[in-house]
Amino acid sequence: MTDPDRETRDLLVEIRTRLDVALTRQDDHESRIRDLYQRVATCVTADDLKAMRTHTIAIVTVVAVVVGGIVTLVVALT
Repeated sequence: MTDPDRETRDLLVEIRTRLDVALTRQDDHESRIRDLYQRVATCVTADDLKAMRTHTIAIVTVVAVVVGGIVTLVVALT
């Protein structure tokens, strides 16, 4: 085997090694993201969603009443 062939082979081995490391790291990151997503999903319960829904409905109701009152006042004054 000539010296340039050996250098080429060594370079290809190095490239393959680095690609394997990069792919392994990517798999690790994807696994961590999945784990984090599952943890977040388990933190939000159905009761939390019900409470947020009730709170949102209450806020919308108050805004609607206030806007309705303002509109009624403006109509009455004109």
